[in-house]
Amino acid sequence: MDNPNPSALEINPGFNFSGVRALLLLVGVIALLGMMYLTQNSQAAMTGTRTLELQDRLERLRRENAQLEYEIAVLTTPDKIAERARRLGLRPATITQTVFIAINNYPAASKPASPATLAPTKSAAPMELLWNELLARLGLLSSGRTVEASP
Repeated sequence: MDNPNPSALEINPGFNFSGVRALLLLVGVIALLGMMYLTQNSQAAMTGTRTLELQDRLERLRRENAQLEYEIAVLTTPDKIAERARRLGLRPATITQTVFIAINNYPAASKPASPATLAPTKSAAPMELLWNELLARLGLLSSGRTVEASP
């Protein structure tokens, strides 16, 4: 035994590495489980923080929306609209600027027209027939006659 570089096996020939391997494996599994636990807790904490931030943002947006609705309500009052119109140079129309249109026989009847009275006349133009048909379908035609405006 004159070997100047003795190996570990030669120093302690009864040493078993399987116990060391099992211990290292156990430490590795415990470290892996610890890392997984910490990762999950970290993700849960970040998700909770993000949820709180989003709730705060939602509350801020709700307050801002309520404030804007209030401002809209204030600005759409008739007094504010009239004031703004005056600042823009608008004014109420005078009687000379007002044009009245007289419509003959309007409303001609107070009861709804029956389908028999809605029948088109032979002398009506195709455009008048189409217009009367449209008005009748919408329920706006009170009689079978065409509404006329006087010049």
